[in-house]
Amino acid sequence: MRNESFPLRAERNAIKKQNCELKIQIVYLKAQYQRNKPFHDTYNALKAGVEAQSEQQKVLLKDIDFFQKQIERKNILNGEFLRIKSEKNKLRFQNSLLRRDVEELFGKLKANQSRAGQDDFFTAGKDTAGPLRDDLKLKLRELQEIRERVRAMEEENDALLLAHAQQLCKERPKVGPWTPQIFNRGVKMAQRNWAYELC
Repeated sequence: MRNESFPLRAERNAIKKQNCELKIQIVYLKAQYQRNKPFHDTYNALKAGVEAQSEQQKVLLKDIDFFQKQIERKNILNGEFLRIKSEKNKLRFQNSLLRRDVEELFGKLKANQSRAGQDDFFTAGKDTAGPLRDDLKLKLRELQEIRERVRAMEEENDALLLAHAQQLCKERPKVGPWTPQIFNRGVKMAQRNWAYELC
């Protein structure tokens, strides 16, 4: 019986030896895992950080694209503002010349009135005052036209600013996390502080 059970005993011992080697490997692998765990944690943290930076970069790229468009629009608006300002200055200069002419005409008409003994030089029928009255009425009409053109240019200027501010409000949700500081930078391009109130 002892000789017959020897092969079984030998097989059992071999299995025990194999189990022992496996346990040693398990202990070794656990120790290796513990040694490498900080590296795995660091790798995972770095990976998460890279992913977060990637998302932040996407947001920043959107912001950069947004502000590049605003700069282009600002350049166009500045050209329009300069054109309007130049035309308004020309009209104001014409206005000052016309006012001087009107004052001179009033002076001549008053002198003419005092010589003729008339009460109203606008309704007087003397031939000497007629051309002066007509010239004065013409100058006054030109003054009124200039004032209306200046008012129209101011309205055009405000309309440009309003359209730009409304465009800012429309595009605001498309960019990243919006802060008052970022929006104020956009508003400065419109050269107005009230654009924020439109949103």
